Amino acid sequence: MKIERFEDIKAWQEARVLVKMIYQNAKDSKIFWNDYRFREQITSAAVNKTNKTC
Repeated sequence: MKIERFEDIKAWQEARVLVKMIYQNAKDSKIFWNDYRFREQITSAAVNKTNKTC
């Protein structure tokens, strides 16, 4: 498989799935919902990992 864009990298695709799961859990969980700082820290870390896979 030829990689022409960073979106073609399997690790980036898997990281995006993980980010979506984290955001969904943060949205649905009372623990995440009630603790703004914790929610922001977790979601920011997830996005940061996605950006660093490229």
